[in-house]
Amino acid sequence: MLSIVVLNWNAWEQTLKCLGVLGHSRGEFHVVIVENGSRDGSREKLERGLENLSGNQKAFHLVVSESNRGFAGGCNLGIKRSLELGASHIFLLNNDAWPDSPEFAKLMDVIESHPKALIGCLTLNAETGREEFTGASWPGVLFGNAKFATPEPRPEVWESGYLEGSALILPKDFCETAIQERDGVFDESLFLYCEDVDLALYAKSKGFRCLMTSAFPIRHMGSHSSSGNLRPLPFYYITRNRIQLANRWLGLPYRLAFHLYYLPSRFLLAVWRLLRNRSGSSFKILQAVSDGLVDGYRNVRGKWKRHLG
Repeated sequence: MLSIVVLNWNAWEQTLKCLGVLGHSRGEFHVVIVENGSRDGSREKLERGLENLSGNQKAFHLVVSESNRGFAGGCNLGIKRSLELGASHIFLLNNDAWPDSPEFAKLMDVIESHPKALIGCLTLNAETGREEFTGASWPGVLFGNAKFATPEPRPEVWESGYLEGSALILPKDFCETAIQERDGVFDESLFLYCEDVDLALYAKSKGFRCLMTSAFPIRHMGSHSSSGNLRPLPFYYITRNRIQLANRWLGLPYRLAFHLYYLPSRFLLAVWRLLRNRSGSSFKILQAVSDGLVDGYRNVRGKWKRHLG
């Protein structure tokens, strides 16, 4: 049985739209919704919305966290509940994303054909249909170049350096191994951003492949959980967590090259943004990058001290 995990944080309307699409999709699966410590009344709204969805031939299970555990911690809660429900595979799906097709049969064929793999779905822009994620390179992403030579013509599956957590399928045996060895599938100390890269690298170290598939495209609205890409949160967590990734997964030569490149380039990028636009948001981004660099090199983990909510 496939279990779809959808994480909600202060976005109950978007989550209910996603669940509505899933409720009308065709395939054997159930859905686990994780309410991740929202402050906008999401729990009550979701409970009421799930009552309206109860007429669909799909089972919806709500898991509630009293605090915001970040993407990693919220997904871990959903994965744990999915395994308790007997899932053979867990499909992590962003609440601002939905399948391009209502037919899950093609996805299940890919899953069954590659039992020793994590599988990422081809991601399309929800409005334009433009391809947004087709795979990415490692360690290129740490050096500001995640460009990835996607095979053409597009095959049904292809290898990727890592996979995005917005539409990611995990096999049960991998999840059980990760929980036993890491006390959770995702590393919760990363909190937000880069946890999917870390997971893919861990999976490869355990003999699992990381595959992209074009058989089941996903439409994705964009980054809602951190309030957009020009807010401080992504700048802090990406700055800090890339340092964690480099120290954890790079060999010595690449690690030395990364640290020589990363600190000045990241700081100069933030200063350049400030000089271009002397707004309050630019000052906050500079502060976020500075905090991220300091905390990254001090090995500070978990939730940022300036992260409210």
